[in-house]
Amino acid sequence: MTKTKDIYLAGGCFWGTEHYFKQIEGVVDTEVGFANGHTENPTYQEVYTDTTGFVETVLVQYDPEVVGLAFLLQMFFKAIDPTSVNKQGHDEGTRYRTGIYYTDPEDLPIIEKVYQEEQKNYPQPLAVEKLPLENFYTAEEYHQDYLDKNPAGYCHLPQSLFEFARKAKDRQKHHFTIRPAKPEEAGLVLEFIKKLAVYEKCADEVVADEATIYHSLFVEHSAEVVFAEEDGVVVGFALFFHNFSTFVGRKGLYLEDLFILPEKRGRGYGKALLKYLAKLAVERHCGRMEWICLDWNKSALKVYRSIGAIPMDEWTVQRLDEEALKRFAGETHL
Repeated sequence: MTKTKDIYLAGGCFWGTEHYFKQIEGVVDTEVGFANGHTENPTYQEVYTDTTGFVETVLVQYDPEVVGLAFLLQMFFKAIDPTSVNKQGHDEGTRYRTGIYYTDPEDLPIIEKVYQEEQKNYPQPLAVEKLPLENFYTAEEYHQDYLDKNPAGYCHLPQSLFEFARKAKDRQKHHFTIRPAKPEEAGLVLEFIKKLAVYEKCADEVVADEATIYHSLFVEHSAEVVFAEEDGVVVGFALFFHNFSTFVGRKGLYLEDLFILPEKRGRGYGKALLKYLAKLAVERHCGRMEWICLDWNKSALKVYRSIGAIPMDEWTVQRLDEEALKRFAGETHL
């Protein structure tokens, strides 16, 4: 299951702001409360006095595989007047100021980028705060999901905005899956092997044909293949099999090939395939997982370092190709 992320958004009265974000695909949970004030455990009545420094805020939990932070912030700006100071709709007071409050410092560049893009739409400075979250206290239960409980209740946002949110989708997000290759896809496996060979500048070394791939993978089961799919279209593959470590005394998982189409790189798909295989290795009680990488493939090496892979620089790969193998095997003298 994908780990969710959090962002805290203040867009005026939190009843309407929460209901708005609940309509967006990819938002998995919401909670209304009070953020960045200077007292402890404030009540709604205390916050209402505008003496606590708190702002009505919605905690938005979202699935980053379905919706991105940039898209959520773009949707946020569509639901507020970003130049209004301490007022949204008919609601006035410092508790109704607008703001974006984050807990992950890596979110700040995204926040800054969206903020700058929105600023281009207004001659006056935006009044939206963008600050680290200092504190957050959950509001009383009757405030939670208020408009679900009270469909005719007060809301500073128009109904049309909720309908807009229900239909909105983050077009930058794609549906990504990993699945085992099927016997009828032996030709597709070969196609990706050839694409990898071209990338590695050794296309002339591929002598396999579809029948050989089919027999090796789906009759002899000498190796396994998984495909990476984006929106139902195959964009990458990994081919692997089990080896054995005498030192560890257990089987290992050996990754022979991993390839993502060049135009689909930079989306984390290669790393997702590695994680998929790592989980598979753990499930199968493997002692380790290994692969080799061409020394000029700096981008791949960087990824491997980031996941904790250790380069085995003291080892060199030794190979007998088919011709050398037969020749050596046929020698009668030692």
